[in-house]
Amino acid sequence: MNCSEAESLLPAADPGGLSAAQQRALAEHLAACPACREAQAAFTDLLETWRKETAQTPVPTAATMWARVRAQKQVPRRPHRPNPMFWLGLPLAAAAAVAFVFLTPGPAAPETARAEFVVTGDAASTMVYVDKESGWLVVWAADQKG
Repeated sequence: MNCSEAESLLPAADPGGLSAAQQRALAEHLAACPACREAQAAFTDLLETWRKETAQTPVPTAATMWARVRAQKQVPRRPHRPNPMFWLGLPLAAAAAVAFVFLTPGPAAPETARAEFVVTGDAASTMVYVDKESGWLVVWAADQKG
């Protein structure tokens, strides 16, 4: 085993981290190599320091952390508002209804007009005319007397 292989096995040297063959090979290399023994000692010191510091650090529960977050950030709940498209849709629908009422042509004027009666008297020729634009009924009668 060389030094680079030994250094890669040092983090897994805790009990149960290496197979029996790997443990034997690492032990043999550490016995013969003072540089790897120093690396092992430095790694062991670092690991012990980390364990002590993490053991002293209090870890709050999730419920405690959520309570802190909620206390720091009290956001008032807004009432539910409909989608803004709803508010835009109401005036548009009203405008469309108004446009439909005012811009839709009304019922078509009748093509023919009716007159209850036309009195021509003694006139020899009578002409009846219906103005399509105004709907007026016009009657001409010519008198033969004169």
